[in-house]
Amino acid sequence: MEHFESFEQMARGKLLAVFLDYDGTISEIVNQPERAFMTSEMRDAVRRVASLYPTAIISGRSREKVYDFVKLPELYYAGSHGLDIVAPATATSDDSAPGNQREMHQPAPWAPAVMDDVFQRASLAIATIPGATVDHNKFCVSVHYRNCENREDWTRCKEAVDAIVAADPDRLKRCEGRKVFEVKPRVAWDKGKALSYLLGQLGLDEDPKNKEPGSVLSLYFGDDHTDEDAFHELRSFPNGAGCGIIVSSVPKPSGAAFSVKNPGEVLTFLNSIADLAERGVTRRLDTAATIKAE
Repeated sequence: MEHFESFEQMARGKLLAVFLDYDGTISEIVNQPERAFMTSEMRDAVRRVASLYPTAIISGRSREKVYDFVKLPELYYAGSHGLDIVAPATATSDDSAPGNQREMHQPAPWAPAVMDDVFQRASLAIATIPGATVDHNKFCVSVHYRNCENREDWTRCKEAVDAIVAADPDRLKRCEGRKVFEVKPRVAWDKGKALSYLLGQLGLDEDPKNKEPGSVLSLYFGDDHTDEDAFHELRSFPNGAGCGIIVSSVPKPSGAAFSVKNPGEVLTFLNSIADLAERGVTRRLDTAATIKAE
């Protein structure tokens, strides 16, 4: 936030496209993942941004789980690290129901059935590891070791996940996040690919046939190792059209262009970019009309 003026100069005259991770970005990291609630102030800020700019959540959680936390039907949601992408509902009768969201893309449609078996095997494998938990995120499975007390138990979690992947290496791979090992389908897809897919579907990618080059600035806010895929995707955009913002209280190597310290500063940043649109510094989009037109 100390360098927001530099960001403002970068954003001047452009339409922003806003992509947000969930855990550790618009909610605090907590020991019990099921209690990672976002504040009402953050929800208001995300709603405000989404009324001005195209906005999406890209999370490792299943999109149903992250929707239950966010509860904003006007957003695009990409769950399971972008493996399950849905658009906002257009029906006016019950827009808030997650079932009304429209499926856009699932690059590994076979994965949920496979992950059912992975979840069962992981649950059995970590049953004797104190503090370890497992989450079924529909298209991937997460083994959390945040509450394990010693490194030996962390290693046991990793070995359990490695054994599951080794049993089906053609279809499965292991990835790591903050205090979590994840089993994912072995497909060339990640949060960065999901971000670019959404931009393309919205006609906001850097295709000169769609618009004037450099007229859109895409932002991604994230805190985890898996968010680096999105940061590196943005760095590949031509004409300075991508900007990553890492959420971290300590300096660390990252592909992001800017950093904020915690979700509290994300809240300030989101309200600041909403201010830019309302002051006419950046372009704004009638997102409600765009969703209806789709």
